[in-house]
Amino acid sequence: RMEGKKRLVVAELLQTERTYVKTLDVIAEQYLNPLKTDKRHILPADDVTTIFGNWEVIRGVHHELLTGLEELVAQSPNGEGLGQLFTRITPMLLVYTPFNSNKRKSDKCLLENLTSNEAFIQFALQTQRNTGSLDLSSLLIQPVQRPPRYKLLFKALIDYTDPSDPEYPELQAALDLISKTNTTINNKLRQSQQSNQLISIYKDINNAPKTLIEAPGRQYLCEGTVLEQKFAGLGTLFYERLHLVVFNDLIVICKKRKTASQNLAGLVKNNHRVSSAENLATAPTNAREGKKEDEDKAEGKWDFLSVVEFSKELCVTVPNVSYERKQQEKLGKEVANAPNLYWFYFKNEESEERMSRKDKKKKKKEEEEEDDEEDEEEEEGGQNVQQMTMRSVKIVKKNKEGRKFYVGTQAMRNEWVLAIATALNDFKDLSSEDSALAKAAEQKIRVNIIRARDLTAKDFGGKSDPYVVVEFENMGLKIQTEVKMKTLKPKWNEVKEVRIRDPEAERILLKVYDWDRLGKAGSLGIATVKLSELVLVDGKEVVKELRLEGGGEGRLEIGITSLGWSMN
Repeated sequence: RMEGKKRLVVAELLQTERTYVKTLDVIAEQYLNPLKTDKRHILPADDVTTIFGNWEVIRGVHHELLTGLEELVAQSPNGEGLGQLFTRITPMLLVYTPFNSNKRKSDKCLLENLTSNEAFIQFALQTQRNTGSLDLSSLLIQPVQRPPRYKLLFKALIDYTDPSDPEYPELQAALDLISKTNTTINNKLRQSQQSNQLISIYKDINNAPKTLIEAPGRQYLCEGTVLEQKFAGLGTLFYERLHLVVFNDLIVICKKRKTASQNLAGLVKNNHRVSSAENLATAPTNAREGKKEDEDKAEGKWDFLSVVEFSKELCVTVPNVSYERKQQEKLGKEVANAPNLYWFYFKNEESEERMSRKDKKKKKKEEEEEDDEEDEEEEEGGQNVQQMTMRSVKIVKKNKEGRKFYVGTQAMRNEWVLAIATALNDFKDLSSEDSALAKAAEQKIRVNIIRARDLTAKDFGGKSDPYVVVEFENMGLKIQTEVKMKTLKPKWNEVKEVRIRDPEAERILLKVYDWDRLGKAGSLGIATVKLSELVLVDGKEVVKELRLEGGGEGRLEIGITSLGWSMN
């Protein structure tokens, strides 16, 4: 009975792979290739690249997988050997990483052309009629859905396989690898989305430091509006409306840019009536993901004020209920129609150690006096914050240190404290941490420095002594060929194998030098290769002849071969 169910799963795996490869072929043969070769330029070349990404690479991987599946099932309908096949093929599925990361740009570019490019609209409609397939948008979403499907099918295969079966460990190992690969793809997608969010925030905040978008591993968490209590001359009390953007390693503080007619916007001054505090302060939200941006963000009129960088000493603090209530009553007497505002602090724990002995004695006396006061009634929700056990949350009775931020309700305050405390609790020094993605997978490539020709003569005899330095820019790795003496057309055929953490971002610099026995080597030119621009299929060498620039002449011929992916 289990054998029969297992055969059905194997049959479903094969049939769905055939259907998927057919979709890949339709896109490549009916859409991508015609658009690339079309002399009318229905779609600009950049738009073709943006919309279809590395479609041909994905197609090549699945043609190889389908061939293996068909051969395997023809010999064994029960799928004997599936574990070994997917253990070999699964690392290649990391080609989905750049496709998924580019999907949002692809969708946007496709939509723009389907609404404004009449020639492309007619091409897409006619192609859909000719192929009898789904519309282009529906076809392009299928690669996003395919890798998770393998995980579901392999779980079913394992369920219908006896643990004593010799195939069982191989199927389990393949499932583990598939799960790990899917996680890596998803991590890269999230990293890309975070990068897009950082760029969006950077553009929204005037004069924001460029380092905001340069820190590796920085993640956007949430944002919202708060009020900061301030004092003008002669003790005049007012509140300044601020916007906090919370990341996993810092908080950016900014405010709305004021025009001449909005001079008093965001301030609550003495005798200024406030109908609702909730109009002035909000709970934190990650509104940038899947929600319409509020009016302020749509205008992009936030001015950068400062940054609160996380540290092991930084904490977020809240007052106890009795002190908070006493302060609210006092505030109500000072400000007409003042709302019941709740607050929290940013506070550096080291600040207490720097207090003078007199200040410490005064603070201790104040705390002893407040300890005598008992508040029998707790407002609903307040206890939730006070019972938090995270190290970043402190319950204080009075704190004149740090920055004090007000919000409209106790629930809002609790949400802010929880969001910031969670970020502080999980905080790690990003400058000393490699990203999880960088540790997840590596692509092994072989670089073959083949030869050069027509090099610049540097020696008196009309020759040079050339050698090549191969520099992997992002990794900081350098390798060097041997020196070829007295020639302008050297042949090296030197092969170097390296592991690349992030091939899509890696750039290879090939620097050709003239060796000098006594002095400094002279430059014969430089060439650049971006791995993202190469279509690499495992085991097949891609040969490129590159023009040398930057002070030299001639050409350099190299070969690059993908040797597959490996998981760390």
